[in-house]
Amino acid sequence: MLTALSQQTPQIWDEVFPVPPYRLVTLAGTVDQTKVFFRPAAVNPNAPKGAERLGYDLWLPVALGQGKAILVNYGWIDQAMRDRLLSQAPNASNFKSEITGWWIPQQPQPRFAPPNNPAKNEWYWPDIAELATITGYDLAPGIVYNQANWFGGENPPLAANIPNNHRQYAWTWLLLGLVNVAGGLYYWLGDKGRGNTERL
Repeated sequence: MLTALSQQTPQIWDEVFPVPPYRLVTLAGTVDQTKVFFRPAAVNPNAPKGAERLGYDLWLPVALGQGKAILVNYGWIDQAMRDRLLSQAPNASNFKSEITGWWIPQQPQPRFAPPNNPAKNEWYWPDIAELATITGYDLAPGIVYNQANWFGGENPPLAANIPNNHRQYAWTWLLLGLVNVAGGLYYWLGDKGRGNTERL
């Protein structure tokens, strides 16, 4: 069942959240294109083989009225789109939209993530408190991953990215684990055999 968030949203975010992580929600509000934010080094999950895959995730606030908004990740864009959005932002028009996506509560800053660089509009993790100060909105304590991502796909960016980014690492660590087990057995059996030979 979807959790609906709109202008009828309660005054206090704590009355709506915590919605469980990875909960599908629907937002009815106004997309504010004058306040654009970017996460660098995002991987394009739909790039053809051999094509450039690194770019940015686009974040935009969706205003729900009464000064409240929710940050939405619209998925991957390239450098040219980033530059165009930045140049158009001061005069951009806002539009009403209904968005369905995956709600992810704010997480602590990842241990190995670089620090955010607001001066360059580079956000490696959604620091909601700082983003709220910049936007002027009372932002919900998390981010929604738009189900219909920038390319209009059916899968949310989160679900699309996990297999592409992490499957190879899973196989690598599995194989390393097997090598470690095989090496340990070889050493243990070899050492046991050498011990028996010395006693003879």
